[in-house]
Amino acid sequence: MDKITAASISVQYRIFDGETGQRCVDAFTVLAFYNAPEGRIVRVSASQRRLLDEATGEA
Repeated sequence: MDKITAASISVQYRIFDGETGQRCVDAFTVLAFYNAPEGRIVRVSASQRRLLDEATGEA
């Protein structure tokens, strides 16, 4: 995870050529939690943020 905001998570990644090791792609994806029944994006809760921090070693 590159960045965690109130309602989204940004994941940054790189793709390398398996033979040469040369970097081919730098990219990022922004993910948001969505409550389908309510039809809206929801905030990242404190417990979700703790789990994400633990996964990235930020805790």
